[in-house]
Amino acid sequence: MPEMNEWTFSSEAKKLIERILAENPSLPFSEARVEEGAGVGRKRNDLTLYDRDGRCVLTGEVRFPDSPGGQSPCSDALVGNAFEKANATGVEYFFTWNVNQLYLWRTFEAGRPVSERDFEHLNVTSIANRGELKHPLVQGEIEGALRKFLHTFARILEGAETLPSRPLDEKFIRVLESALELPILQTQSALAARYSKDRKFARDLDSWMRDAQGWLISTDPQILRDNLERAAKFSCYVLVNKIVFHQARGSAKPCKRFSMRPSASRATTRPSLTAISETPCLFWMTAW
Repeated sequence: MPEMNEWTFSSEAKKLIERILAENPSLPFSEARVEEGAGVGRKRNDLTLYDRDGRCVLTGEVRFPDSPGGQSPCSDALVGNAFEKANATGVEYFFTWNVNQLYLWRTFEAGRPVSERDFEHLNVTSIANRGELKHPLVQGEIEGALRKFLHTFARILEGAETLPSRPLDEKFIRVLESALELPILQTQSALAARYSKDRKFARDLDSWMRDAQGWLISTDPQILRDNLERAAKFSCYVLVNKIVFHQARGSAKPCKRFSMRPSASRATTRPSLTAISETPCLFWMTAW
């Protein structure tokens, strides 16, 4: 079976939306369409939603997390592209969706750039690449998220709800978490692969998770997955904090590798970070 692309995914989402609408006649929408003209040259909206009067009420852009521009639904390029098409189409709301996360934005808001506007955010699933889209669990999560989104958007469109207003620091954290989601998933995958193949690495990582972090170490698959996910998040957050710190200092010097001495105390023990492949950051222990 050929690999799914963004157009076929949007087509499947369209079918799913229309099935949800058929099962929920109280929703104020009539149909969804794909690849509708956006009124900007030859550009097209990936997915469009219509109300019962045949008016377009929502347009948006879909990207895979492993596609260029799809790492975060908050990226300037993706949001800007979706905004431009929504503005040309004349709809009040637009969305950006990288499969894992879906963001709803207001198109017109005088005096506020898109990056500073309120938004609705929905966690959908957690995949690192398009190959995971065929997994039944992922498909179920996508259907459940679309159901929730359509009901939420209906209430917003009818005026029963508004887009959540968040303080600036919360917006920053949400956008940062969106940007880190794919590196975290890639790091977790790399950790799991090395953990299963490298006994010394597994022992060192177990020791760090148990002694330095106080996490429960178990052979239970779910506990192991949870621990590797926490380790992946820890490494990526430490790395981004270091990058932000160096940016704030205005330093052009590259970040040095984290390392630990075998004699280090629990309070001072830290995992090392190193890059593997091109993107993931991977924990490892080094002895000098």
